[in-house]
Amino acid sequence: MITSILARKKQENKQQAANLQDGSKNSAKAATSRPPSVFAPAPKPPKPPTKAQAARAKLQEEREATQQEKTKPESKWRWEHSWAKEILRGAIANGDITDAHTYDEIHRWHPEVEATDRKLLSSRVRALQQQISVDKQAADEDNVDLLHDLKLFPTKTHNYRGEPRWEGSDAQKALKFDIANGIHLTMTPAEFASRKVFEDCAEDIVRQHIHQEVKFQKYCLYRNDKKESSRHKFSR
Repeated sequence: MITSILARKKQENKQQAANLQDGSKNSAKAATSRPPSVFAPAPKPPKPPTKAQAARAKLQEEREATQQEKTKPESKWRWEHSWAKEILRGAIANGDITDAHTYDEIHRWHPEVEATDRKLLSSRVRALQQQISVDKQAADEDNVDLLHDLKLFPTKTHNYRGEPRWEGSDAQKALKFDIANGIHLTMTPAEFASRKVFEDCAEDIVRQHIHQEVKFQKYCLYRNDKKESSRHKFSR
């Protein structure tokens, strides 16, 4: 019995020694696995930049912002889609602005133009003049080709029903002019269609063209008013 007690006691001592050895190993492992920041000293706060460094940083930020602005796609508020460009394009194409005008005079041509950068005006005007010249040359070539094709395939004077062709006729021009000036409101459709300029057209055909032209001119007025209001809105 004493032998069994001694053996049990020896076994307990071995178990305690093994537990102590495992505990020391775990403590060493935990110590080595700790992040180095626990043992490293706290980092020193960065020094505030000097005035020269702050000035250089601000200048660099401005340069980067300017470069980003240059790489942005053109918007309708900038020159490419601005009203100032369209105003100058129309004036140059109509001959209102010629080579005799100075750039200062062109810059004062319209408030929209005057609001643009004066330093860039000369290059923009030259680019517009060159583009208009190219467009005019292309239009002249197209006109020559059109006249050539019309000689090969002349426009028919009557439609498939045997009626006089309305498009481009003197009757169409007279009807557009009279409706634009409100003459159709001073007489009945029968009286309007009985005039000599419509003698080759049936009365019901003229009546249909009256209604069609009235709707078309109302739409044109609505479109122009909407465009004008948008123009004033963008100019603010």
